[in-house]
Parts: sequence; C-alpha cells; structure tokens
Amino acid sequence: MDGRKKEEVIGQIKDKALCYVPEWKFDEEFPDGGTALAYVYADMLSKTIQKFNKVALKNQIAFLNALDASLLPAVPATGYTVFSLVNNEVPGTIVSAGTILTGQTDDSVVQSASFETKEDVYVTPAEIECIYQTGRQQDYIGKIYDKNHQVEEIVLFGFHQTNLQYHEFHFCHEEAFAIKGNAWISVEFLKRDSYNISTEILEQLVKKEQVVFEYLSEEGYCEFSGIQLKESSICFLKGELQPKFKKAEIEGKEGCWIRCRVKQIDSVKFLEFDNFYIKVKGIAILPDSIYANGTEGTRRYFPFGERLSNYSEWYLSSEEVLCKKGAEVELAFQINFVKIPLDYNVENDPIKWEWIMKKSDFERDPEYDITIEEVIWEYYNGLGWRRLFEDSRYSDIFSVQNDSPYRKVKFTCPLDIQPILVNSSESLFIRARVVKVNNFLKMKGSYVSPVLESTSFSYEYTARKCNPTYLISKNNLDVRAGTYKKLLSEGAFQPFQSLSENNQMLYMGFQTAPVGEPIKMLVLLKDCIERSYSNLFWEYYNGHGWKSLNIIDETENLSKSGIINFIGNKDFKKLKLFGRELYWIRICDGNGYYGSQNGIQGLPRLSGIYLNATKIEHVEKKAEEYFMMESFQESRKFALTGNHIIDIQVYVNEINSLSNLDEKSLRKEGRFAPVYDESGMLTEAWVKWICVPDFVLSSQEDRHFIIDKNEGYIVFGNGRQGRIPSISRRKNIRVSYSCGGGNYANVPAGGVKKINQSIGYINKVFNPEALTGGADMEALEGAIKRSTAVIRHQNRAITIRDYEELTLAASRNVKKVKCFSGCDGSGDKLSGAITLVVLQSDYQNSKSLFHVLKKDLLAFLKDKVNDNLLLMKKLFIVEPVFVKLNVKVEIVVGSLQNLYQVKKMVSDRLNQFIDPMTGNFHGNGWSIGSLPNTIQIQNAINTIPGVLYIRKVFISAFVHKNTGLGEVQYEEIQQNKYSLPVSGEHEIEMMIEEG
Repeated sequence: MDGRKKEEVIGQIKDKALCYVPEWKFDEEFPDGGTALAYVYADMLSKTIQKFNKVALKNQIAFLNALDASLLPAVPATGYTVFSLVNNEVPGTIVSAGTILTGQTDDSVVQSASFETKEDVYVTPAEIECIYQTGRQQDYIGKIYDKNHQVEEIVLFGFHQTNLQYHEFHFCHEEAFAIKGNAWISVEFLKRDSYNISTEILEQLVKKEQVVFEYLSEEGYCEFSGIQLKESSICFLKGELQPKFKKAEIEGKEGCWIRCRVKQIDSVKFLEFDNFYIKVKGIAILPDSIYANGTEGTRRYFPFGERLSNYSEWYLSSEEVLCKKGAEVELAFQINFVKIPLDYNVENDPIKWEWIMKKSDFERDPEYDITIEEVIWEYYNGLGWRRLFEDSRYSDIFSVQNDSPYRKVKFTCPLDIQPILVNSSESLFIRARVVKVNNFLKMKGSYVSPVLESTSFSYEYTARKCNPTYLISKNNLDVRAGTYKKLLSEGAFQPFQSLSENNQMLYMGFQTAPVGEPIKMLVLLKDCIERSYSNLFWEYYNGHGWKSLNIIDETENLSKSGIINFIGNKDFKKLKLFGRELYWIRICDGNGYYGSQNGIQGLPRLSGIYLNATKIEHVEKKAEEYFMMESFQESRKFALTGNHIIDIQVYVNEINSLSNLDEKSLRKEGRFAPVYDESGMLTEAWVKWICVPDFVLSSQEDRHFIIDKNEGYIVFGNGRQGRIPSISRRKNIRVSYSCGGGNYANVPAGGVKKINQSIGYINKVFNPEALTGGADMEALEGAIKRSTAVIRHQNRAITIRDYEELTLAASRNVKKVKCFSGCDGSGDKLSGAITLVVLQSDYQNSKSLFHVLKKDLLAFLKDKVNDNLLLMKKLFIVEPVFVKLNVKVEIVVGSLQNLYQVKKMVSDRLNQFIDPMTGNFHGNGWSIGSLPNTIQIQNAINTIPGVLYIRKVFISAFVHKNTGLGEVQYEEIQQNKYSLPVSGEHEIEMMIEEG
C-alpha cells in the first residue's frame, strides 16, 4: 500500500526542510540534533509502513485460516530401482516390500536419503540376452537389443535395425563340382514318385531379380555367367574365364559348394522336394599333366616316344575330369604320324661286303613300317593298374590304317579310381600302354610314330544320376545342415522358409529361465503416447509350443513406463531361434496396430528394459508412538516426534468399550487387531481409526481423526463430529507413521546404490532413472495463490483460467500449464475438447514418467470438470512439443584478449535464455506456444561484455519423431501452439575486428 523506504523518507524530509525551515541545513556529514531526529523519525516511519503494508496480507491469511486453508505438505520422491545378483549361476532371492535403500543426493545440506521398496520382488538370475523383432510381410528379422551392446534407445516394431534375415540354400559335391574350366551344371528337383516341381516355381528360380545362384571360388562367391530353364532342370554355365571352384568347409561340411540366395521369399517359399539330382558337363578341358614315355608332354608331343617299343606308356591326369566317378568321359586329340628311320648298324648289315662281289650279293632286305598295333587303357584303383575296358575297345586307336586326324576315347569314369604318384605329380591318372608293335624286330624301315596335339577331356553325367553330398538351408537366422540321405529321410526338404507368424513379433531371449514369483520387468519409455488401440499378446515357449504368459501389465500395452509382472509361469523350455538356443518370451502385435499408420507414428521408444525392478519411495519409517487418553476431552491433540508425514496408521485400544456388534463389523472391514494371552483371553482390542481431511461429515460414532502432516500432530473429534477415544489409565493410542518428502530426494540416475541389509547373493542396486516428484512443503505465497483461486472457481472448471489453476493445484510437479479449447491432444480442431498442455518440474529427467502425473491430474480433475468431457474422452492432458534449438551465431569482438571467456559467456547465455523454465529476458521462462526468434536471441547476447556486434544468427529446430530426433522448418514449428523451446548444441564463431 505504501512503498516508501527509509531513504525515500529522508529525501522527503530534505525537500520539505528547504521550504519550511530554510535557515536549517540537513547535513549528513556533520549532523546536528535536527538531522539525528530526522534519522530516528525516518527509521520509525519506515518500520511502521512495513507493518502497515502487511496488514492486508495478515488479514488475507486470517481469512484463509478461517476457511481451514493450509500449506500443502512435502511430497516424497518416487521411482524405480533394479537389483542384480553376483552372477547367473546363484539362486534367486526375494526382496520384501519395506526394504530400506540409501541414495546420494545432490543437495549440499542433506547428502543422503532413505528409500523404501513398495512391493515384493523376486530377484532372478535370469537376464535378457537379446531382443529380436520379426515381420513376415517385410521378411524382416532385426536385433533391437543385445546385452553386450548397450544403446541409448530401443525402438519396438519399427524396422529401424539392419535386416538380418536371409534365405540361402547350399548344396555341395566334392567330385561333381570340382570344376576349373568351362562347364554346364544342371539341377533337377523332384517330388515323391518322380513328379516334377511346378513350372511356376522353377521359372521364379531363374529370375535374377528374385534368386541368385553362385558358386564358391578362391575369390569368394561368384555368380554363374549364365542360367536357363530346360524342361524340368535348371542349368548354370560356368565360364572359362571365371575362377575355379574352391573346396571349403561350411557348417562343418567339406566340399565344393553352390549357393542359392533368395531375394524375394514369397516367390519360392513353397519349393520342396523329395529327390534332388545334379548333372555336370565339361568340354575341352586340358589335362593337368601329360607324361609321354617318361618325359613331360608339351603342346605337340610323341605319346610313346619317337622310337616305338612294347610297353611304352602314355599318362594323362586331370583332377577335374577323372574325379567325376560314373560320368561319361571323352578323351580327344588330333593325331599325325611321323616316319623316323631305324638306326643303321654295320655289324647287323645282312650284306657281306667284299672287294669283289657278285651282282646277286647286292640284293637288300625290304624296309618295314614299325607301327603300334595294340594298346591297352588302364587306371589306378589303389591296389594296382586295372584295365579301363574289359574288352579291346580303343586298342587300335593309334592304327595308321585309320585316316581320321581326330580321334576320341570314350569311357565311364571308374568308381574306384585313386590318385597315384607318377614322376613328381600325384594325381588321378589314366594311361595307354603299348602291348604290341608291328614289325618290331625288323632291322630296316622306319618308326611310324604318332604325334598328338590339342589333347583335351570332356565329361558329362548321363546314365548315372548324382545326388549332392550335403545340403544346408539357412532361413530366419537358423541353419539346417546334414547329409543328403539324412535330410531327405526326414521327409520332403524345404530349402526356403519364411517366418511362421503373420503378425509382427518381439522375441526376448534368456540364458536362464525367468521363473519364480513375483518377477518384475521395468520398461522405461522415452515418451508417453496413448496406445490403447494396440493389442499385445505375451507368450512363452514350454517345449510343446507357445503358451500364454500370465502377466500384470502396468505399461498398458507399452503406452507408458512401468513394471510388467510375470506370475506363475514355471514350465519354460529352451528353443533354438535365430541361431541361439535360449528360453524365449515373445510379444505379438495381435491386431496389427503397429503395421497401421497410427501405429507407425507412435512406436514405443524405450530408454531401457530391466529385470528385477520394483518401485521405491522416499520414506523414513518412525518407531511406533503411544499416547494415553487420561480424560474425556474434546478435540484432543497429540503431537508426534516427526513431521512431514507421508503415511500414518492410528489404532485405539477399546478393550473396555467395544461392543460385540462393533467387533463383528470391524473384523469384517479388517480394522480389528486383537491381542490374546496364553489362555486365549482377549487382553487388547486395537481398532484402526480412519484419517479424514476434516470432521464436517463425521458423525458422533465415526472413528475418525485428522492430521497436520506438516507440523506432525493428530486431532480426534469432539464427540459430536467424530468419536472421542475411550479413557484409559495406560497408553491406549498407538501411532505408526512414516516421514519423508522434499526436493532433495530427487536423486539422479545411479544415486540409489546401497541396500541397508544383506539379502541373498544380491551385490548391486541402482536406479536407472532419476527419482522424481519430490517437493518441499508449499511456500506461503503459493498457498495463498492456490487458496484464493479455490474461492474463485469453487473447485469447478468452467473457464480456461479455472482449468489452469486447478491443474496447478493438482500436483506440485506441475510447473506450467496452458489450456486450449476446441483442440485435441495433437493440436487438431475438435469441437468441445479441452487440452491441457502441462510442463512438469523435472521435465528433463522424468519425461518417461509423464503418465504418472497425467494419472494424478485426471484423478484430481475427475469431479471438477463436466462429466460429458470425460465420458466423450475430450479431455486431453499432454506434454509440450519440446523443440530443440541449435543456434549458430557469428560474433565480432574487439580484441583477441578474453576471447575464450567471451565465447563461454555467449554459450552460457544462450543456454540460460532458451531454458523453458528460467529463460527469457525476465527469467520466468517461455510460455507454452512461444519460441524465441533471431532478434530476441541477438538482443540477449548483445549486452555481453566484449561483444562488438553480431553478424549473423541462424536457428535450427529439431523435434522428436517416431524415428528419433528430426529437423523441422523453424517457421512451421513456430506455428505449433503446444511448442516449448529447449536448448541444444550451439555453434559460436568468433571474429576479431581491430581499430
């Protein structure tokens, strides 16, 4: 009412003295008696003004006290804590409700706080090893969580992780696929009774955009140079220039491998076969080595040497060809003959030369052609050389009577051929051995020796059908491998398999079965989005199939953070899924909600998932206190030793006044606690009394009491409104209570790390998120404002102001609120709707727990708003749309001196100015729906010492979307009525301008 202070009163005295007593001078340095008197008067008047100014406030407080207004008590902090065992080999243990934990606070005065577990929890050695997500329609398998690789965010049903799904069919044959050069490979799938696979499926297999056939080489997997469908067979061409097949081991099976890799599973998922045949055809394959009568053959060579003799040998080796046991092999070569004269020996000359001879003495013997008449073809079988042909086929292949320059030898590759060392080469060999030479003993003539070139092999499987040695199918991260005979004996083989479940699924794997009661799993969400339309089914594998999991779900289908309780599931069995044999729990998107547009926009985003979690609250349990009602006294008050009371129970011993009828009624209500002696006689009859806010509605028989939580005392009724406890000569009132509350107990994440007693093999306790909700006792200013508002709105929400004031009164955790009419929770128009945009005090640490605040607000407003608003679900309570602002600013300073300090001051000023609760120019933060613009930011940092001027300011805006943090147009987000700024990462560029 009067804002004058002592200095202002003295100033007024100075001014008036000049007019009323000009001869007197008010001198502060050399004060006289008048000056001293003026100081005394100013001091007394200023104090009187201060008291006078408080008259209105005192009257207001007295008026509110007459209405039984009071300060709201301190509120305890709440949150979750997680227990863990020494290892997963020790047995689990129970942690009972009421177990005391200790946490370190950030408060400089109260450095620790006690917390109490609110529920029992069975601490199991089980751990979540991994979480996989599957989607049959997308043919998707993603690992969204791994115990050994922690991530900041786990997005469920979102297909954000790398797709691990692949479909491969591997088949091998050690001999048939030992291919180096050009070859055609054909495969044929048959069903039972030799029925062919449908043409439609085979046609899909040869489409490169859907299926790829490759073979394993030294350079890795190589795609065949050609593929085509011939009748019921699929044929692949390996080109001459392509690298050769590599013999390798896959899944413990060694051989030469072909891989079929499927890109689109739907096209071939129905392929299955009972028989599988392979054929290979190779053409013009050069021998690995040629040994002609002991020497190594070149491009053009004498197979049996230049001078023919019996038992000369010609060796040819080819690992590629001669390993094809049962295949039809063809050896081809181009042949010419060269005449080589016999060596002349005088001693063996049949003419007896003399000095004088007759004409008849000069008659010469005729000259003969020495040729190969017969050869035999042989191979080595491990014991010795055996004939390649049982008959005389190709024995005259080197006959000079045959005019053809091109000759071929065809044979079936022996089944028992074995490698042998010839010269310095160990390989598979065949050989031709000369057994008869024409005119071998003639003395005159010429050797007609064959000369070969263009020697090559060809082979083809014709009569003999060849099966693969091993089969491997890889689908859904699982591997099925075995010999051809074993796998086909189990029934029709299906090389490609899609996921079995139509709906999207989440699979959680455990190394140890999560059995025991009660097992609790904490799910922390980064947001709080209504997902009531989703329908999630929880199941576990019990050895016979998937069985429904008994749960109590506090998260309401992953709509909010909370605990999921597993109850009574004891028959877990291991199952191999995704290549891992574990105990599995799965979550099924039963109605396909997360495949719909609404579901995709509201995917659950988890900051963490923890087993062995329970709720905790900041409480300090006090020892029981006893009081005695000596006399019959109205409104008797009893003071407790503690204050800031959280929970209280009051029992009165009514052994002398309790009627049988009352006793029966109280037993039924669970409010009677009798005490008997050794003989069974009732010695004490403790009755629980009920705490009420006031006695206005209490009758004379009601066992009611009221409590002042802040001061710590209880008050009983006056006999007309509320019963008076019976008189006793001994203590007959028993009070059990807990204290707590205060902002200091909002312990940061990881702050709760001590358990006050040893329990089983538990070695660690921690809180994964900061505790929230703790608040000090209400300040007088806030209580006056709240109580005054109650008088105005009478606890009924009619106007926008009513809604905002009631919301602020509902919870101490509400820092700001703004009401919008005609809008839904997304900001879209909705007739008759009311939306409350609420900023909680600890919005940074407790965003995932907004649902708790929302629940409290709805409970408080339930009887204060129009019933239709609730029945038609048109009351929305949402968080602001937090807009992360990254500011890039170019600042010009005058000198290099203090450059770092200026930059730091600019950064601190930006963070402080953008803060939604303490920012802006006045320090009261930003109102919901308003964002700072570039001019405001420029003005905020212009006044920093050392800044000459600001050259440029640029603002980038980011908001959380279903895929994470995403950039938005700043001009567009400024139009969002629910927006609120938060400070991001700032880029500050400093420039110097001297002179």
